[in-house]
Amino acid sequence: MKTKWKSRVRDYCPESCNICPTKNPSIKPSVSPTTMPSPLLSGAPSQPPTGDVTKHPSENPSHLTTVPTFASSEEPSRTPSLKKMTEKPSKNISQFPTRTFTQAPSIREVNDHMRSIFKFWSAFRSPETGMYCDNIKFTNSKTCGNGYYSIASAGWGLISDVIFTELGLLTSSEGRARANQTMETGFYKWPKNPSGYYKHFASLGWRLESEWSTIDTAIFITGCRFAGRYFGGDLAVLAEEMFRAVNFQAACNPDGKPQMYTKVNDDGKMDESSRYLTPYNEYYIVGFLAAEWEKAYNPNSDQARKYFETYFGLDGKPVGAYGKPKTNNVYGHEILSDSGSLVSSFIPLFCRFATGSFKSNPYYQNMMVNWLAAERAYWRTDIYEEMYTWGKNVTGRVFGGGAGDCPRAAYCVLKIKATASGDHTWSAAIMAGFLGLDLTGDVHNELLEDIEWLYENDVCTYKKTFQDGTVSKVLWRCSVHPNHSDWKADRPTSVDFATMVFGYSSIFLPTDFWDKWLEKYS
Repeated sequence: MKTKWKSRVRDYCPESCNICPTKNPSIKPSVSPTTMPSPLLSGAPSQPPTGDVTKHPSENPSHLTTVPTFASSEEPSRTPSLKKMTEKPSKNISQFPTRTFTQAPSIREVNDHMRSIFKFWSAFRSPETGMYCDNIKFTNSKTCGNGYYSIASAGWGLISDVIFTELGLLTSSEGRARANQTMETGFYKWPKNPSGYYKHFASLGWRLESEWSTIDTAIFITGCRFAGRYFGGDLAVLAEEMFRAVNFQAACNPDGKPQMYTKVNDDGKMDESSRYLTPYNEYYIVGFLAAEWEKAYNPNSDQARKYFETYFGLDGKPVGAYGKPKTNNVYGHEILSDSGSLVSSFIPLFCRFATGSFKSNPYYQNMMVNWLAAERAYWRTDIYEEMYTWGKNVTGRVFGGGAGDCPRAAYCVLKIKATASGDHTWSAAIMAGFLGLDLTGDVHNELLEDIEWLYENDVCTYKKTFQDGTVSKVLWRCSVHPNHSDWKADRPTSVDFATMVFGYSSIFLPTDFWDKWLEKYS
């Protein structure tokens, strides 16, 4: 075995969160005995899609590729304590016309793998609330119900529902209904503080069970705005009101130093003890929203815009300040980081699928290609001469320093040159995420062929059997460590599986899909 590297693991649960399943998966969150009102939207989807998927949207006039059963629900009362934050949007809805759908616009027929991804992802979604569970299991038939929800996963869920609608896996009315339910539950029910920031996690009782998180709030609002732009109409109005209600500007201190705030206090003020993360990292998304929010709602100030332009850049490499961000040369490829070591590969993928400014910046376009090349180089040269997973030789095929369960940990965060602490667990969700890049033909084709080889040869594929007897099969996480090469994961986390949805679906989506619906800094 080659040299082991020490990993700096960033866990998404706060150290003080003793009931967080990420810290202690044996502890289940308590649920309030108070009866939860019915879901927000009559006719909202109530179950993960059931039934075999057999037709491409072009072959099915209804655009349905499954035969799901959807139950209607009743409108609940609003939460009185959130009245100030949850007044009905006041903007004229005519400013945001509802989009009209005429045909399924996918550029190629979705395959069984994509249909299984759709079915499995929908199992993360609670039909009662429209929110998304932090994790589920492969080894039982349960789907997300009254579970432990993640607000960031809800943001990724909204982007996913747009994708599924675009591919015809959901009809436009189904996609809109799901998005509406998720957005309204988040806005009217999810715990928020006076500055509008959301709790990272919550259970059905909407208890205050975790930190007020800047990045998780940002991912949720990003998803809301994505769905709002796509569906238009009342969802666009609601998304803008949700964005307005969060003071994103406050996450960037006016002193101009690189440290961003990761947490907010109960009173809505930034938690000074949480100001430690520096670019480059996933807080690009927070910085982007801070600049946009400032421009729209506090234009006489420019602290957030200066911060974003300095540390993240607009149309080239960020100029930076105070030695941040860091430039690293990894196997001959230039990659940004927050320190002399690297950050996990989910971070650039999150940025890529959350903002159009990241995607359209030529520097980041090139950095993403470099990142893929660095991932490939690390897994091909620095671990073992030959690598096996589930008895199959996967040498040269697998990579992915991402986040999720590992052989000896319920959750670990790995990265290039630092996977030993996680027993060299590789992530198919990271691999697939890179399919969403503008890659050259040979690089793209090699990556797609490796992913399909894994899927077709049942290497690191996981089947989940649902209560109706139907089955989904998806790729997730596996190890190449000799002592753990037969290990099977059983705690897929929604926030980390999302890059599988985004990346793999990109091979079916119209080529202008992401450019069309991702928001760019103006």
